[in-house]
Amino acid sequence: MRRFSNAALIALVTTATIQMATSAWAVVPSDKLLPKTTKGYVSVPDLDKLLKSWDTTQLGKLMADPVMKPFTEDLKQQIRDKLSMSQEKLGISWSDLRRTVGGELSFALIQPERKKPVAAADKKKKVAPVPGVLVLLIDVTGKHAEAKDVLAKVHLDMTKRKATKKTEKVGKTELTIYTLPKKKGEAKPRQAIYFLEDDLLAGGDDLAQVRAILGRLDGKAKGTLADVVAYQTIMTRVNKAAGDLKPHARWFLEPFGYIEAVQAASTAKKKKGKKILPILKSQGFDGIKGLGGYVNMKADRHELLHRSFVYAPGVNGKRGPAKDRLELAARMLTFPNAGDLHPQDFVPGTAASFGSFNLDMKNAFFASETLVDAWIGEEGIWKEIINGLRDDEDGPQIDIRKNLVDQLGQRVTVITSNHQPIEVDSERLVVMLKIKNAKAAKIVAETIAKAMASDPEVKKRVYKGHIIWEIVEEEEEPDLPIVDIDDAGAGLLNLDDDLDVDLDDDEDVEEEERVIRNSAITVAHGHLIIASHIDFLTQVLDKPTDVEGLNVARDYKLVAKELDKISSKTRSFRFFSRTDEEYRVNYELMRKGKMPESETLFGQLLNGMFGDDKSDELRIKKIDASKLPDYQKVRRYLGPAGISITTEDNGWFVTGFTLSKAKP
Repeated sequence: MRRFSNAALIALVTTATIQMATSAWAVVPSDKLLPKTTKGYVSVPDLDKLLKSWDTTQLGKLMADPVMKPFTEDLKQQIRDKLSMSQEKLGISWSDLRRTVGGELSFALIQPERKKPVAAADKKKKVAPVPGVLVLLIDVTGKHAEAKDVLAKVHLDMTKRKATKKTEKVGKTELTIYTLPKKKGEAKPRQAIYFLEDDLLAGGDDLAQVRAILGRLDGKAKGTLADVVAYQTIMTRVNKAAGDLKPHARWFLEPFGYIEAVQAASTAKKKKGKKILPILKSQGFDGIKGLGGYVNMKADRHELLHRSFVYAPGVNGKRGPAKDRLELAARMLTFPNAGDLHPQDFVPGTAASFGSFNLDMKNAFFASETLVDAWIGEEGIWKEIINGLRDDEDGPQIDIRKNLVDQLGQRVTVITSNHQPIEVDSERLVVMLKIKNAKAAKIVAETIAKAMASDPEVKKRVYKGHIIWEIVEEEEEPDLPIVDIDDAGAGLLNLDDDLDVDLDDDEDVEEEERVIRNSAITVAHGHLIIASHIDFLTQVLDKPTDVEGLNVARDYKLVAKELDKISSKTRSFRFFSRTDEEYRVNYELMRKGKMPESETLFGQLLNGMFGDDKSDELRIKKIDASKLPDYQKVRRYLGPAGISITTEDNGWFVTGFTLSKAKP
């Protein structure tokens, strides 16, 4: 008995010693090292696992395909530079990151708190936001030699850039501080600060923030990112949905703070004109406190799987629909859960993408009042416009609320398609607003006809019994079997007016361009339909047979079935994408060297991603895409995708995935 007791005691002491040592040596999770003022955050628990999973996806295989080699190396390098976010600021490259990571890798953008609170007398004045601070945290367990080698490379890089170096002791830890020569437009010289403590390599461009991280290494600090309610709520919600599936990456964003921090840190010349961010904040949209989630690659049947939550708690703890819990114009974000939201039978089977969602139309209409007033800068202007449209003897004399808004249901549908041959304006778009019933449809049609009464740029056409109101450029005529009826006009719904809004600069505009060229509007299939191009509208009006509709297409049904498996069947949004069609326009434009002029949404996003803060320059010039293979060799890697969104009492839960084209 004594021998057993002694052995048990030794085992107990040994176990306790190991646990104590492990807790002392283990790197504290990054969300407990970062402050509560963190506005943007990405964490990769295991970089090797993420990259290996990526390589097994269809997109990973596409990038590895020899036919893509002339193009992919340049693209990969640009993506790596953008994702690392540290090559320019901190002097550490993507390849350096890869070889030092032994555990968690994380990036964060912090917006430091003001050293002095804004005085009450100054609160009405414009106070410049505090610039964002970049922080990099790397668990280098088992990679100490590599970490020291990388720090030596950083030193060489900083020396070449003529930075001055000094060191500072904080406790037993040595900070290395590089100060770069001040550039034109910078308020103060840039810095890059590093330390290596136990298994943590940390870097940042603000000395105070790096010092603060050192003070949290025991994992006991309060006021960290892990303590932020928005972050906690989001991670708890997505973790509940993910179950046992551990993420390849986690992310979090406090949207308004992130944008402010990025803009404040930018050295690009500030443009004149109205800024939409402060207007949205003043209208209650800052009630969206955070968004974030989990990302997985090659999870079960999914090439890419993501679960996210948009956290928008109510004012004073209110829960329920956005119209009850949020304030001012933000109340328009009321998306009821209702219906299956499958494609209507007239949605063409050739659509590249389909999205449908529920929107409380009447609430959105009235909630927009304060937003319009704020944007124009005149209180009461919204009511003046609405009343003027109804009462002005020289106007269309249309009651927007009674004859339009009150006649609409709550469903909105958006579909896209691609026009051949591929050009910068090949993407087609149709937006459909559900009308309550046949009587309401008649009222809406009469309202539209009355609105289109005086503008010579609007042509009245008849296509298979449907009256279409088309806004056309004078030199163009549609190559379609459409009857042209002269002397039709436009007033209320002239899509050429006031839509091309430059949010940054509304001065010195020589000529306004139409946002939607050859746009068209009609009432059909129980919907008010607005199209970017009349040729796509006619496809919608050609009500397909069951065989031709998207609702019976094999790939759509496959995605819909999968969505029902992994997401709530109670939803407010449903999206479907044929990525091989949706990406086609941008791919062909890249091959032709026309990507900088792309008018597609995805093209604009890419142009922004790879831009260099010179907003007057066309983007995507740096990638040589002329040797890209024929698109037919690429599309076999691009499978269908789906997204479902469910409205909850304190936000919106999002589930999405992409399936393999090879084995769906």
